[in-house]
Amino acid sequence: MIGLLLVSHSRALADAAVDLIRRTVSATIPIAAAGGVGETHSEIGTDAIDIQQGIESVAQPDGVIILMDMGSAILSTEMAKDLLGDSINVRLCSGPLVEGGIAAAVQIQAGSPIADVVAAAQRSLLPKQDQLGEPMPAAEPTGAPAVAEESFESVLENIYGLHLRPVAALIKTLGAEAKNVQIENVTGKRGPIVAASLVEIARLQAKKGDTIRFLLSGPNTAGVRKEIESFLERLRNEDMHPAQPAAKKDNSASPAPIAVSSGLAVGRVLFADRLDLRIPDTRPNTTTEVEAECQRLTEAIGAAQQSVAQRVAKFSSSLDPAEVAILEAQELILSDDMLLGIAQERIRSKPANAAAAWFETLTEVAEDQAGAADEYLKQRAIDFREAASAVVQQLIGQTNQFANLNEDCVLICAELNPTLIDQIQSTRITGVIELGGGSLSHGAILARSIGLPVIANAARSESVLRSAEIVAIDGSTGQLLVNPAPEVIQEWRQRQADSQELQKRAVQLSQTPAISADNITFLIAANAGKRRDVELALANGADGIGLFRSEFLFDQFHALPSEEEQLAAYRDALEPILADSRWKTASESSTSNPRSSEEFSVTLRLLDIGGDKPLPFLSPGKESNPFLGVRGLRLLLRHPEFFESHLGAILRLAELFSIKLLVPMVTSVDELSRLKQHLEKAHQSLKARKLSHQWPIEIGAMIETPASAVAFDQMIKHLDFASIGTNDLTQYVLSAERGNPQLEEFADSLHPAVLRLCRDVIALANQRALPISICGEIASDPVAVPLLAGLGLRVFSVAPTAVPTIKATIRTFSLSEITPDRVTHLLGYQNAVETRQALQDR
Repeated sequence: MIGLLLVSHSRALADAAVDLIRRTVSATIPIAAAGGVGETHSEIGTDAIDIQQGIESVAQPDGVIILMDMGSAILSTEMAKDLLGDSINVRLCSGPLVEGGIAAAVQIQAGSPIADVVAAAQRSLLPKQDQLGEPMPAAEPTGAPAVAEESFESVLENIYGLHLRPVAALIKTLGAEAKNVQIENVTGKRGPIVAASLVEIARLQAKKGDTIRFLLSGPNTAGVRKEIESFLERLRNEDMHPAQPAAKKDNSASPAPIAVSSGLAVGRVLFADRLDLRIPDTRPNTTTEVEAECQRLTEAIGAAQQSVAQRVAKFSSSLDPAEVAILEAQELILSDDMLLGIAQERIRSKPANAAAAWFETLTEVAEDQAGAADEYLKQRAIDFREAASAVVQQLIGQTNQFANLNEDCVLICAELNPTLIDQIQSTRITGVIELGGGSLSHGAILARSIGLPVIANAARSESVLRSAEIVAIDGSTGQLLVNPAPEVIQEWRQRQADSQELQKRAVQLSQTPAISADNITFLIAANAGKRRDVELALANGADGIGLFRSEFLFDQFHALPSEEEQLAAYRDALEPILADSRWKTASESSTSNPRSSEEFSVTLRLLDIGGDKPLPFLSPGKESNPFLGVRGLRLLLRHPEFFESHLGAILRLAELFSIKLLVPMVTSVDELSRLKQHLEKAHQSLKARKLSHQWPIEIGAMIETPASAVAFDQMIKHLDFASIGTNDLTQYVLSAERGNPQLEEFADSLHPAVLRLCRDVIALANQRALPISICGEIASDPVAVPLLAGLGLRVFSVAPTAVPTIKATIRTFSLSEITPDRVTHLLGYQNAVETRQALQDR
C-alpha cells in the first residue's frame, strides 16, 4: 500500500480535497492533509514540521506520494522530506491537487506500484483537456519518472492501428500484468497511459504509421514483452477488413441495394438513430440517495456485461473469431473501472442520476474517439455509444427498445450488429435495411441464421427513406419499395404470409428425408462451428454435419492447446449427437463392418487458420496478402509437433463419433502425401501410448482453390471424398476478396466461371464414384439448389437454420426439369446476375 498526502497553503482546501477523494475513491486509503499555519492551521501558509507529521501519519511500506499546490508549499515539503532522511520512501509529484489526488488514489486502490501512481497523477488533467478541446501535452520523456525498467518501440503497420478489437485481446492476455505496462503514442504525442484501461488506450488514437512506445515494469518484463511482441505480430497480419466503415449519406454514386437475407418484409419506417433512450432528469438529494445511485450504476453495468457475455456465447459459433472479439471489446469497455469512477464522481459532485452520469461519461469518450484523424478509429466511437446505451437501458428498465412496438416495422440502420440482431428477434421488426453492410458481413450471416429479411447498401436511398412512412423489401432480390400503393402493400403482405406458411410447413417436415418430385434422395447436412450449431442442426433435421469449422473452437485458447485440451473441446461441441436417439454414433457401430447408414457423420475440417484469420498461438508471420499466404494445411505442415497432436485428438474423437477428415487449402497430391505421413505418425503415437482411436479414417479435400479443382483428376485417387467450398473458390477464381463491399458483385458463386469448375469436379467425382458435397453459402440458397442438383450434387451442407428450407426446395422440383442442355445454357451466361435471374424465372 502507498500513502497519499495533500499539501496546500489553505488547510481547509486540503481537507476538502481529502474528503472528496475518500468519497469518490475509497475511505480506506491512507490519506491526510497538511498545510496552513497558526494554532488551528487556519491561516494561509505551510510549515515543514506539520508536513513531516503528515507524512509520518500516512507512511506505508511502499512509500508516500505528496501533491502540493504551489510556491512555498514545494519548498516546505522538500524540507520535510530532508528532515525524514531515508526512513520513508517519499515521492513529490507535480500533479494537480484535486485531479491528481483522485487519479493517484485510484491507482493506490488498485495496488499499482509507486511509479505508476505518480505517472497517473501527472496525467490526470488529460481527460479535462480532452473535454475542453485543448491540445494534449507532449509525452513525458522515457526517463522521467523512473517508471519503466524496460522500454521498446514499434511502428504500427496494420491498416486500423490500435483499434478496440485487438487491444481488448491484449488486455485480456496480459491480465494482472496490464497495470505494469504503459503505452505511449510517440508520433501523436499522447500518453503514456496504463495498458489496463481500454478507454485510455483508445485515447492514444494510434493509427497506421505511428510509433508506439511500450514501457514495462514489474517482475516479469521478459514474459510481458514476449506477449506484447506476439500481439504486435498478430496486429500486422490481421485481416485487412476487420470491419467496414458505414456508408456515407446521400452517396448518389453508390449502386442499388443488394440482397442479403431472403424473405419479404413490409412495415413502417423505423430509423435506429431516432430511438429515444428517455434519460431521466431527476437528481439525488441526499447522501443516501447519491450512494444508492452509485450502487444502481454498478449493478446496471454488471447486468449489461452479462447481456453482452450472453451475446458472445450466442453468436460466437456464427462469427469469425475476429468478429466475436468486437463483442468482447464491448465487454471490456463495460468493465473499465476508470469509466465507472468518472461516472460515480459525476453522480456525487453534480449530483446526477446514474443514467445521466453514465450517458454523459460515455458520450464524452465517444466524442473524443469520433474526433480521431483516422477514419476507422473515428468510426469505433460506435462501440462506446453502444456501451452507453446498454447500461442506460438497464437503468431505465428499457432493455429492448423494440419490445413494445405496436405495429410491423422495417428497421433502417448503418449496419447490423449482434446487439441489434439479438433485440430484433421476437419483436415486430419484420425486416432490415442497411445503409452500408454487405452480404458477407457478420450482421448478414446472423440475419440469415434467424431468417430475418435484409437488404444492404441502401445509402443512396437514405434521404428518401428519411421522409418515408412505409416500405417493402425483398431480401432475395434486393428490391426496395418506398411508400407503395395500398394494393401493392396488400399484395406483399399476402406474399409474406404465404412465405411464412411455407417456412412453417418446411420446419414441420424437416425431420423427414429430402426426396425430389422424381424420387431422388438428397442428404442435407449442416455447417457448424460450436456446440450450439450442432444443437440447431439436430433440431432442424440435418442429416449430418457436412462441415465442422475447427477454428471456432480454438479461439478460446491463448497458447498451443494440448491433445487432451483439443479432444475435450471437440467432445463438448459434438456431445448433443450422443443424446439424440435417432442417430447411431461411431461407438455404437462395429469397427469391423462398414459404417452404418444410420450414423450421424461429422465432416471435421482441420484447423483452418492463417494471416486472414489468426489465432494467438499459431501465427504465420507478416504477409502482404494473407488470403494467398500460409494458411490451412500450409500452416499446419510448418508446425509438425502441434499438427500431430491435432490429428491425434481427431483420431481419438473418431472413436466416439463418425468422423471424416477434411483438408483445407490443399493444392497438390504432394500436400496430401505429407498429410498422410503426419497422420501415420499420430496413429503410431496413439498406438504406443495405448490410447483408443479410429484407424484408418476417411480423408477428403476441400476444393476451394483453383489448383485443387483443375488438378482434381490427380488428387481423386488419394481421396475418400471431397467437398466444394464455394466461398473461397469464388474469391480465388474471380480475384475478389471476400467481404470487400466494393467487390460485392463478385461475391456470388453463381458466376459461370465458378460453376464451370464445379461442374468438372462433380462430373469426375461421380464418374469415379467418389462421394462429393458442397459446403459453401451457395448451398443454402434455394435459387441455386436446382442448378447444383443438375450438376450432379446429391449432398449439401448448409446453415443449420436453412436445413428445412433446402429440404423443402428439393421436394418441389424434378431432376427431369434440369436437363444437361438446360445446365449448359445456364452456364453460358456472362455473369452471376444473369444466371440468378434465369434460375428465378424457371
